[in-house]
Amino acid sequence: MLRVWPANNAVRHHARHWPCCFSHLLLVEGFTHTRDRCAYGLRLGIFAVVSEFAWNYLKAGRPIADVGHNVFFTLLLGYLGLCALQGFEQAAIPRTAIRPAVALTLLCLVSWLFKSDYGIKGFGCILLLYLLRGRVLESAVLTSALLGRPQFILPAFMPVCLYNGKRRFVRGRALQLVFYALYPVHMVVLRLIFNAS
Repeated sequence: MLRVWPANNAVRHHARHWPCCFSHLLLVEGFTHTRDRCAYGLRLGIFAVVSEFAWNYLKAGRPIADVGHNVFFTLLLGYLGLCALQGFEQAAIPRTAIRPAVALTLLCLVSWLFKSDYGIKGFGCILLLYLLRGRVLESAVLTSALLGRPQFILPAFMPVCLYNGKRRFVRGRALQLVFYALYPVHMVVLRLIFNAS
């Protein structure tokens, strides 16, 4: 299996945790601001499947392998978790909250059993960022506690403090799809570089 991250632990942990914080935060912001939640979930699902081949190629050198699942699956599970959380928020009486509670429990179980990138901690991080949206300091501290390694995660939230909360930083569907495509493309490029060396 390819060792993707540099041997230096500090570099490896920054490279591992910064994208986690950003991708999870971007999912929460996308979920909050999107006009079409079904299309948003469908895009996540499509890119989860497409990225799986690149993830396997990066990790094992072949497009189909048993090496866990890419972060888009974590994001997809997180998206479904946010849908369930909204069910809680909209439940007028406790009895109607049973379905969202069961859905959240099952999604936690799936994220653990499915071995998605960041696992159940990544799923929990997404829910936390949603519940604490707009409160960067609390989000940073609790995400650090959940994922561990606060010395690497807390600095990842510094650029987040500059985010103004406005929708559509990326304008236009084509550019939006380019950002989605960067994830699988960069994994293929990393593997090609590794194979060439």
